[in-house]
Amino acid sequence: MGVSIYDEINSMEDLGLIAGNTFTLEFEFYDQNNVALDLTGGSVSYRLAPLARPNATILDITGTITGLNTAEIILSTSDTEGLGGEYIGQPRLADFQGDLFIPAQQEVIIIEDNESL
Repeated sequence: MGVSIYDEINSMEDLGLIAGNTFTLEFEFYDQNNVALDLTGGSVSYRLAPLARPNATILDITGTITGLNTAEIILSTSDTEGLGGEYIGQPRLADFQGDLFIPAQQEVIIIEDNESL
């Protein structure tokens, strides 16, 4: 299984959310030539790791392919409960052969649920 990262690191907008809440992430995927990626037969997931320790995955959620090049990830209440701080979030694609693609990543700020924005 290969891994390809073909976009700038942190090329997605930062994401802020409050721990313990449900949150839906929606993604559209394009290749380097801005052509829609066909996700047919593949899978999508979202990985979250502390910013200071990007290899220490704390969450890996399987998503749903919702269209030719679109997918959604639902973070449930229990996924973010008790979290707080700065993280790296990565949507991850696996094609029908099992090759993994990480097209982009973002900084994720999670506010503990007893704080307010």
